Amino acid sequence: MQIGIDCFEDVEIRSIFASGGKVGNCDVTGQKDVLIYDTLDENSNADLAVLLSEVLDVYTPESELPSDFPPMCLAYIEDILFSDWSIFNLSVHKIKQVVIEVCKSIYAENSLVFKEKVGLERLCDSNFLRRNCIMKESSWKRFMSSIKNINRFHSNHINLGLLQKLFDSPSLQLLISKKSVTYYRARISGEKVYLKMKWDLRRLVLQRLDGLILKVLVVYI
Repeated sequence: MQIGIDCFEDVEIRSIFASGGKVGNCDVTGQKDVLIYDTLDENSNADLAVLLSEVLDVYTPESELPSDFPPMCLAYIEDILFSDWSIFNLSVHKIKQVVIEVCKSIYAENSLVFKEKVGLERLCDSNFLRRNCIMKESSWKRFMSSIKNINRFHSNHINLGLLQKLFDSPSLQLLISKKSVTYYRARISGEKVYLKMKWDLRRLVLQRLDGLILKVLVVYI
């Protein structure tokens, strides 16, 4: 099979096509005269197969996972590659087709990784999660519940060391809205606390420390 460079989004993989310099027609997308990777050419760079197989090796077929592995964490490998990895520029079906062709020297076409749902076995390893996951063993839902209802300032759900590495990374880009948005700080309190005050019209006077500027806000509680 001849696979065109535009089947991939990953920069490192696209560089393999560029270094090979072979031009032909893509059997996957139908593009003509594009840089290709020929799975039948023994001289083709084997790095592509190695890179993809390293991704596949991360996952374990369902039949080989512990019996208590969470069912919601299982999916077919082609769906995972489509939704969780920025590797391919293809539909789910074509992703599976390409992976099987490229990795056929490493994985048999009837390998369980292509037939069964797969999962990350290390999701059941508590020590691994605490060391390598920003949320440790927790979930985003439990983290939100903790800072809203238990302790806002000293949550133990976050691996602060990993979070710091993330913020220090030069590749991290935080998307900040260009629109002018006003955010308000608030607290979640029981209904009884504000029952008598609910829907009362209140006037809050905010005065700067220098006493020069006085602002009056009208708020509804």
